[in-house]
Amino acid sequence: MNKSRIVLSFLLIVVLFFTIGNTNTAYGEGSSITYKGELPSQQVHSYSFSTAKEGTLSIRFLSNTEVFYSLVDKDTEKPYYSGDSLPVGDYVLSISSTNKSDRSYEIKLTGDLDLSGDTELPSLNVSEPSPFTKLSVGDFNTGFNGSSNGSTINYIINRHTQANTLSSSFSKSVDVLFGTNTIVSFAESANDNSITDTRTVVSPGAKRISGDTLYLTYVEISKEIDKFGGNTDTVIITDAWDGFNDSILGVVLGYQEKAPLLSIDTDFVPDEILGEIKRLGAKKAIIIGGTVVVSDEAEAQLRDAGLSVERISGDTRTITSNLVAEKIMDEYSTSAIIVNGLSFDEPLLISSYAAETGKPILYTNGNYLLEDTVKFLTDNPQLNDFILVGNTEVASTNVEKELEEFGKVRRVSSSDIYELPNSIASDLHYTKRSAVVAATYYDGIPGALLGAFSGANLYLTPEDEDLHGVVKDTFNDKLQHQALDNVYLIGGTLRVPQSVEDYLHNLFK
Repeated sequence: MNKSRIVLSFLLIVVLFFTIGNTNTAYGEGSSITYKGELPSQQVHSYSFSTAKEGTLSIRFLSNTEVFYSLVDKDTEKPYYSGDSLPVGDYVLSISSTNKSDRSYEIKLTGDLDLSGDTELPSLNVSEPSPFTKLSVGDFNTGFNGSSNGSTINYIINRHTQANTLSSSFSKSVDVLFGTNTIVSFAESANDNSITDTRTVVSPGAKRISGDTLYLTYVEISKEIDKFGGNTDTVIITDAWDGFNDSILGVVLGYQEKAPLLSIDTDFVPDEILGEIKRLGAKKAIIIGGTVVVSDEAEAQLRDAGLSVERISGDTRTITSNLVAEKIMDEYSTSAIIVNGLSFDEPLLISSYAAETGKPILYTNGNYLLEDTVKFLTDNPQLNDFILVGNTEVASTNVEKELEEFGKVRRVSSSDIYELPNSIASDLHYTKRSAVVAATYYDGIPGALLGAFSGANLYLTPEDEDLHGVVKDTFNDKLQHQALDNVYLIGGTLRVPQSVEDYLHNLFK
């Protein structure tokens, strides 16, 4: 595995578990290897080893089970677990903390596999910034200091794929962006063992993202998503005006593909969108929806712009949701989100959670499971854990009862749409330190994707009115508990008045 792939592989582990240096010791070779050391909460320790024989591997925690391990084939990144049969080959065992506390660990690998591997880690000591640093409002710079004895030392800011080389002793000033930033340091020894260290730096406050047109608002959000290291090779294309349901599915698929979501007109691709596609250097467009929503002429425009085009479309919104679900699911998928496909609020407000957790959204009727939904669940029996979103006026008790025939059902609901984000946060353990606020559905859609990328809860507020009282109370409570860092406002002042932006800026003073 080359260096860049190693960095990206371990960075993925960092993002998934949010706890991704010190030199550790380990011992053993042959039928067993034991790794033992001290693990700071913000680090991942990774050990390379080889097998000369095929056999069953056992992974046993000799002390402290409050750590997580990931075992992958070094070349294919295929995951393996204790009890699996490992072919002859090279592997990487990565260890991270299961919470925000420093941990010691002692993990033993055994099996008749002729195990071999060096057990020493490089050192990686970052003295600044601290694991979590919150700057002053308007501050976009932090010190970055530390040292390492690794043969390869580099860092990445905000998941961008370009790694910057570090010297064995480094001291520099780095610029950060509005919101939550990650500085990921990586040190690797000649033996391929490595440490990945993640620091979170927050530049707090409120920020409005908008454009003069709906299309330009999507463009501006695409640019904001850039800092999270999106896949600029691909763009998701929908029509937010006439294809709301398709666009919601684009939020989930966009996060899966690490791609921005761009809205076009049914019959043509606006120049603003073509310009953003060119800026991104995209090579592929994935259209969600049929030709009634994104016409053949619009598709031809995308092809003329040099893009390969894939269209995901069914005869109904339900079938389209099934097709998108098939694209994002893998062999380990067991959970799905069920919403009324004729409703707007519930699909929109749950979409950030669905995207970030990799759960497909399936559309059905508010009174019963549609035939296409039943067929999809029957054909995918591994799906046995369901989140039903909305109160009984939106998704009846009959829907819940029919769904229970396929597995466990959890309903997430509230008295109104302004309370629903708080129910999602508490019931699904999805409380975030950032927020996205939108007043319209078509602004909320790209805002939901931004929320998934930036780690933010999505809230709705009435159009052209003051911030809704429930949202005000939520933000005030979060600030009192020092649990709110950033708020994004989506849309221009005709949607979300300047008074709302002024109120939010004052909150952070």
